[in-house]
Amino acid sequence: MGNIIDYVRNELRTFEVAPFNDVDSLVLSQFSYLDLSDIVGDPFEDLPAVRLRDLYRAEHFSRYFEGTFSPELNLRLLEAMSASPRFRDIKLNYYISELDVEAQMQFSATTFILNDDNCYIAFRGTDGTIIGWKEDFNMAFSYPLPSQEAALLYVNAVCGFLPGNVGLFVGGHSKGGNLAVYAAMNTQSNNRDRITYIYNHDGPGFSEEVIHSEEYLRVADRIRKTLPASSLIGILLHHHSHYRVVDSNAKGLMQHDPFTWNVEGDDFVWTDELRGESVHTHRTINLWLSKLSPEKRRMFVDTLYSVVESTSAKSLFDLTDDWMKGAGMVIAAYKELDPESRKFLQDTFAELVKLSIKNRRPSRKLSIVKTVNSTAIGNGISGDIGMEPPDDFPVF
Repeated sequence: MGNIIDYVRNELRTFEVAPFNDVDSLVLSQFSYLDLSDIVGDPFEDLPAVRLRDLYRAEHFSRYFEGTFSPELNLRLLEAMSASPRFRDIKLNYYISELDVEAQMQFSATTFILNDDNCYIAFRGTDGTIIGWKEDFNMAFSYPLPSQEAALLYVNAVCGFLPGNVGLFVGGHSKGGNLAVYAAMNTQSNNRDRITYIYNHDGPGFSEEVIHSEEYLRVADRIRKTLPASSLIGILLHHHSHYRVVDSNAKGLMQHDPFTWNVEGDDFVWTDELRGESVHTHRTINLWLSKLSPEKRRMFVDTLYSVVESTSAKSLFDLTDDWMKGAGMVIAAYKELDPESRKFLQDTFAELVKLSIKNRRPSRKLSIVKTVNSTAIGNGISGDIGMEPPDDFPVF
C-alpha cells in the first residue's frame, strides 16, 4: 500500500493498455497545482504542447513549487511522472492561471493530452492565496462564482481547440472538483456529450437548489466523487451523486492532502463510510448555514476577510510560517474592528459552537431519530442521531 507517488512509480502500463482511472485523475489534479506559467502555452497563444518529461528541468523547480503546500512531495511526483511510461509522454497545453483581487477570483486550469483519443482537463483547487480562500467562503452565499464562470469558458474554449473525436475527462481536487462539475453541467450539449467522467476529489458541493436543477441532474451519473474518511471540505454544501470513501494515512483536516490517500495496485484503498467527525461537521455546518440568511452569510465572510486583509498577508503562508506572529496580527486586526462588527462575529461563532455541541452531545432520551439512508450527502447520512438536548443546555 502506498500513495499517488508510489502508484506513478509502479503503474508502468500505458493508457492504451490500462484505461484512465480514479487514481490517474487525482495524480493530474495534484500536478495542476504546479506553476507552469511561461512554460506551457495558454489558450490565447499558438504554441506547441509540452511533453511532461520535458518539464523536468531544475532551473524551473523554484517556480513550479513555490506556493504549493508540499514542495518536496510535488518534486517527487514530477520525478516519478517524468520517468513513467504511463505519464512521461502526456502533452500539456492551454495552461491558464489568474488571480483577480477585485473580482475575488483564483483560477487555474491545465489540459493534459493523454493520447490521440482522450484529454483530461484539470482545474486547480484552492491555493495558498488569501483571495483563493475568500472565494471559497463566498460559496456560502454567491452563485456562480467568478472561477466557476471561468471554468465554463475554459471548457468551451478547449473543446473548440481539440479535434471533435477526442474524448474528455474533467476533474480537480478541492475547489477544482467543484469547478469541473459546474463547467460540465453548463457547457453546451455537444461538449457535454464528449465528457466521459467528471472527477470531484474532496471538493465542496452546491446549494440544494442547484443539485436538483436540470443542468446538474443531466451529468450526475457521470460524477465520480471521492472523499477521505474524515472529509471536512468535500462534505460542505449539498451533493446528489454517489460518492466513495478513500482510506488515508493522515488524521482530520490533513486528509484533504492527496498525498495522504492510500493506493493499492491501480485503485484507491476504499473504506465503507465517513467517520463520525466528518458526519458531525457536515450536519453542524449545514444547520448553521440554514440559520443564516444569505445577507448574514455575506456579512460574516466579508467581516472575517476584512480582519485577515488588514494584516497585509497575501497568502496563508504569511500567517502560518510563524504561528505566533500570525496569530498576533489577526488578534490586532480583530481589535481594530468597530464594536458592532466584533459583536456580529462573536455571536455568529457562538451559534456555530452551540450547534456543534448540540449535535455531538448524546441523547438522554430513549427515542432515536433515524436518518434517511441516502447516497446524497446533502440529503441525509445513514445512521442514528440522538435527539437534540434541551434548550437550557449550557454553552461555553
